[in-house]
Amino acid sequence: MGNRVSSIVQSGINVGGIGAIHVAPIPDRENIGNFESIMPWTALSNDTTGIAVDKAHILGTLSLEFDKVDGTDNKKYAGVTGTIASLDVSRFVAQDMLVGALYLSTLADVDYAFIRLGTDGSHYNEWRIGVASIAPGIWQMFSKTLAETGIAITGDGWDTAAIVYIVAGVMFGVETDTLADIRFDHLAIERARSL
Repeated sequence: MGNRVSSIVQSGINVGGIGAIHVAPIPDRENIGNFESIMPWTALSNDTTGIAVDKAHILGTLSLEFDKVDGTDNKKYAGVTGTIASLDVSRFVAQDMLVGALYLSTLADVDYAFIRLGTDGSHYNEWRIGVASIAPGIWQMFSKTLAETGIAITGDGWDTAAIVYIVAGVMFGVETDTLADIRFDHLAIERARSL
């Protein structure tokens, strides 16, 4: 059959057809947070305690963990917030994806997990990961289109050319709910893959 090669994929290069070589595109990705350190993370309120790194992880070598307690701030959520060097993600469009990983040991009192990106605590977009999308007791990968933030925009929303504010958290049913060892690992925005 001449130089006809059976279709194989090696190191991102698809070799197939009649000697044709096609390079598979590498998705455009912007890493936002790797959760490998307790810096720059702080508690959203005193209903969040125990901020630490943990060896349980998906990518890298560590994840960030924290606990929801019944603190005096009387918040229904637990979460960590961080300020990062300004990121420009304006090249991404509505169908592109916010991706990451989280671990919750139980969903008994959980309403949803959330990620906030913006310029500060008064201007951000929030993406929610519902309990129907989370399996308890295992690491859970999540992906939300950037357009899925429509239900939770605060202030002027995010400035995609200047993201410096990040929050990762979990919303509970009532403020007295508690949960230990809430974990987040890597957070990124990546180009949606077309078929």
